[in-house]
Amino acid sequence: EFAVPARMVGADKMFYLTCYSLDNPEKVLIQPADGPFLLTRESGFLSNYVRTVLLALFLLAFLAALGTTVSGAFGPPVAAFVGASYLVIGLLLQSLIADAGKNYSEEAMTITGFDRAVFAFNEGLGKVFVSVNELNATDSLVKGEYVSWRHVGETAGWLLLFRGGALAGLGILILYRREFAKEARK
Repeated sequence: EFAVPARMVGADKMFYLTCYSLDNPEKVLIQPADGPFLLTRESGFLSNYVRTVLLALFLLAFLAALGTTVSGAFGPPVAAFVGASYLVIGLLLQSLIADAGKNYSEEAMTITGFDRAVFAFNEGLGKVFVSVNELNATDSLVKGEYVSWRHVGETAGWLLLFRGGALAGLGILILYRREFAKEARK
């Protein structure tokens, strides 16, 4: 690693890197996965850490809302099973969506209308089920990648307001109907 002075950035805001090989001056081979990477300071570690912890707290808040809603609808054993099933489906679904449409064999693959329907169904389930991996920003933190406030805001809006709001509404409806049923039995 070495520091790059700002004067090395051109007037067109582009950075050009020239590499030389001392062993063989005619060939320089750099694998795309190995780099080179140009790292710039976006923010400090503490602020990135705070954003990562905030994302983890959002996930815990959603899971608490899920557990509360399910426990209001069912008895303890069924509620525990439904909550655990939701998490398992979320974990498995994330890997299914990531691998959808990939062909790991050498054979030619044709995608039919049924395949497209299955891909669309998987993506739809991905919108309904929250995966624990979806909000895991610790990988980004460990790699030194930037976790933006925009990502935190989008997660808060999507997870807490949209999904959490629907879940809270369902929980309120369930508890209202239960209380209404208790009053009707008296």
